[in-house]
Amino acid sequence: LPGIWLFLLVVLWQIPHTLIIAHYLKNDYEKAGIKTLTAWLGRKNAKRLGIVSSFALLIYTLIIPNSFQVHFYYYVMALVLGALYIYLNIKGYYSHANHKHDKTIKTLSLIHLSFIFLALVF
Repeated sequence: LPGIWLFLLVVLWQIPHTLIIAHYLKNDYEKAGIKTLTAWLGRKNAKRLGIVSSFALLIYTLIIPNSFQVHFYYYVMALVLGALYIYLNIKGYYSHANHKHDKTIKTLSLIHLSFIFLALVF
């Protein structure tokens, strides 16, 4: 059962992460002729999906510990990183296309998943 929980965590994490990469590399994908979900949905709708999936990820990371024995700091880390991830996604929704901001979200996404896994292990 813990393996299924971890698999679902990665699946939920991939949605906002993939959307932000598709937006971040939009010009490269267009030059290569690759149609992404971001291009198909449009910037605003893709950003909305990123926000909704970030909320789902936060809720899931707070539910996951029921299957694991975790310390209090896991909850603090999951809550802080998840809230920051949501905040940056919302900020990105209301701002104009900003390559630097997208890169920040992409980096935080990687940090978020890494720290969640580390917190589950320790």
